[in-house]
Amino acid sequence: MVQKTAHMALLLVGICACGDPVGQEAAGYHAAMVPLMRQNSLVAEQFLDMTAAIYKQKVPVAQIAERMRKDVLPMGDRLKADSMKIEVKTETLKDVHQAAVAAWTVQADGYHEMMKAFTDNNLDAFNSGSKKVGQSKVMVENYVRDANAVLEPYGYHLEEFPTVE
Repeated sequence: MVQKTAHMALLLVGICACGDPVGQEAAGYHAAMVPLMRQNSLVAEQFLDMTAAIYKQKVPVAQIAERMRKDVLPMGDRLKADSMKIEVKTETLKDVHQAAVAAWTVQADGYHEMMKAFTDNNLDAFNSGSKKVGQSKVMVENYVRDANAVLEPYGYHLEEFPTVE
């Protein structure tokens, strides 16, 4: 009964959105962004694991740098690239989506600065990259809040860190 009621509610939302361009695009946009939010969770987990290893100083710097190069950088670059591939038609969602692209661009740039810091043994570059990653986290939080303000009236919701299956 609950499942049938949920389906009816989504059907009603869909019918109401027929004349609304944002409503028509909401389902597709949500479906495109859910995998990216999962990627965001994965890269955040990898980054946190790596930074924990740095602060605990239990892993040699060379191993941490290799993990950054092998795991974190490619995931950050893929998230940035995948977000840029999403085509958004309505201005409302375009503006919101550009915030996600900007956040993941800043994040990827920060990861690259941190990687360069490892190779150049440059603590200032590492700190600069780390600040960019922190800035990108705030940008993603803001994106999720703004995206949900647009999507929720149509029955869709994005999680910043969804459970990864």
